[in-house]
Amino acid sequence: MKTFRFVFLLSLFFLLAACKKDKDEAAPLQGGQGPIGATLKNTLWLCRTTSNNDWEGYFYFGRDTLITSNDSITWTPTSSYFTNLNLFYICDFSPLVCFPGDTGEYHFSVVSDTLRFTSVSDGCGLRSGYLNAHYFIRL
Repeated sequence: MKTFRFVFLLSLFFLLAACKKDKDEAAPLQGGQGPIGATLKNTLWLCRTTSNNDWEGYFYFGRDTLITSNDSITWTPTSSYFTNLNLFYICDFSPLVCFPGDTGEYHFSVVSDTLRFTSVSDGCGLRSGYLNAHYFIRL
């Protein structure tokens, strides 16, 4: 039982370390094609579906936390994230959507005021499906 508890605590430590990892980001977003390593820190985006342009809510990328809102009044921290060049890594806080510790890896690009994600690898199908089926307009 002690071995199981030790392995569980060690796994939890690595899970939290992966979720809280923070990397410095490169140049800020600019008009036109965003530079590789464009920063998402402290930016606000309106989320839309790619299929029919429906509005789906707001995404605020804080220093290392993704915070979402359906009405721009009530905000909920949902995930930790970091970027490395044009790669975006995300780990959800709640186990309701993804298994705790599942870190998704995505390419991201910013063209003019539009942010898009393309899945590289993600064990969480719901998150991957959502990010691949939506785009974000910078506010």
